[in-house]
Amino acid sequence: MNEEFKKIVEELNKKFHEYCNLMQDYQSAMDSLAKLEFDNKQKTIDDLRQRRNAADEKMKEYFQAVIAVRKVCTHTLPNGFCSFETAGEYEVCSICGFEIKKRI
Repeated sequence: MNEEFKKIVEELNKKFHEYCNLMQDYQSAMDSLAKLEFDNKQKTIDDLRQRRNAADEKMKEYFQAVIAVRKVCTHTLPNGFCSFETAGEYEVCSICGFEIKKRI
């Protein structure tokens, strides 16, 4: 079960980052086009804005899906031990990637 959770979270995170990058690419394109003069400039930028907003919505959906999976993760390995590992200033679940800042 834990490996299934891990794969699900990895796939959801992968899609989240794909849409995040796509959204940023659309924003960069809009910013670049805004500096140029050409026919139908506003229509082109409006089209890119709609695509950026759609990518932003998909990104948010995948983010919410990751949160939902993390809510049902047991954070326990098959051997019964806690799945949190130290990663710098954080404890990170090796199954779902949930992070908790360590107390100092």
